[in-house]
Amino acid sequence: VKENTAAAEKKAEPEGEWHEAPKYLPSFELSDFSGRTWRLKDLSGKVVMITSWATWCGPCRLEDQSLEKFYQKEKNRKDLAILTFNVDENPGQVLPFMQKQGYTFPVLAAFSIPEKMRQLVPRTWIIDPSGNWLWVKNGYDESKTYADFEKEMLERIEKAKAGQ
Repeated sequence: VKENTAAAEKKAEPEGEWHEAPKYLPSFELSDFSGRTWRLKDLSGKVVMITSWATWCGPCRLEDQSLEKFYQKEKNRKDLAILTFNVDENPGQVLPFMQKQGYTFPVLAAFSIPEKMRQLVPRTWIIDPSGNWLWVKNGYDESKTYADFEKEMLERIEKAKAGQ
């Protein structure tokens, strides 16, 4: 039964396309690799963009390049928080990977989040300033340029600011 449910979920959530999220994002309290604790409730009033990824995931590696550029351009916005959830079972691999790639976006050790939330990588979530989980996108479209990535993210962020 579990396999059938997972197969049905995959069909309901096409890769590379945005779709409405379940509306409820479970509260989280996760640490980043510098020891800072991040809580969903502390991000109230901001649009939150979360991307889940793993060091072993090829599409994640491609998306992370665009994500780093986007983070550098948008990191000082007061109305936006950009976070990543790393789901590697061995968190000791993450910091060396980040340093080698030159990535500076916030990375939270998230293997402990519910399996349903981490079963697909990469996965991007958009949460509105009230904490409502509005949008989710599974996978990464390798045919898109950075300009496409940036435009798509900014459109979703603006919609989330407007509560859409």
